[in-house]
Amino acid sequence: MIRLAVLGAALLAGGAADADGYCNEPYDEFFACDIPERGARVEFCRVLDRTAITDQIPEYRYSYAEHGQVKLSFDTANAMSTVSTGIRGISGDALTTGFDNAGTVYAAYIPAGDVYPQQAVVMVYPSMDDYLKGEDGDVLGRRYCYPPTIQVNMEWFGPG
Repeated sequence: MIRLAVLGAALLAGGAADADGYCNEPYDEFFACDIPERGARVEFCRVLDRTAITDQIPEYRYSYAEHGQVKLSFDTANAMSTVSTGIRGISGDALTTGFDNAGTVYAAYIPAGDVYPQQAVVMVYPSMDDYLKGEDGDVLGRRYCYPPTIQVNMEWFGPG
């Protein structure tokens, strides 16, 4: 697994991250990173065992913690992955995955084609339309991941 990051509207607060993950069974982490200036950790999780997905256990989970305390966590069945260009903090094209939480989209970006990414950006958008516009969309928040902490499961991250 490779190290990376993600952001939440809660990212706009402040804290110190716990090294333990929040992607508990049946979820597996497929993107995570630390945001040191907030003492934060963001994680994107996914149920990899398709038979475990139910109405009570949707496919995706997002978690944002500061100083080891979860500030925002949600489960969703709504996610989108695509390729974007011109994302500040990412050299070249970027792979992205965004999770929808009641209309607000929490997204992570990494460089396309980079098996061991050393860049990751987490952004929050007010809508799926804004997320699909990337830098041209309305961005509610943006944080940059600390490179040594970026973890990405390249088999599941981005469009594929």
